[in-house]
Amino acid sequence: MGWSSLPIEVREAAERELTRKQLDVLKLWTSGYSTRRIGLMLGVSEATARAHRDRALQKLKPYMEAA
Repeated sequence: MGWSSLPIEVREAAERELTRKQLDVLKLWTSGYSTRRIGLMLGVSEATARAHRDRALQKLKPYMEAA
């Protein structure tokens, strides 16, 4: 599943609702990168990358359920 395969409603909500880091992490994660690799790419720890991903998914949950 890539970023572009997500429903447009979810992608638009992500642009509105997420912080820049959360959005960056989510885009990389949906492109297949591990949280470890994302952390290395963005210069943050794996735990921080995982926290950004988890928070982004939590914020987008209502939009994903509706899509």
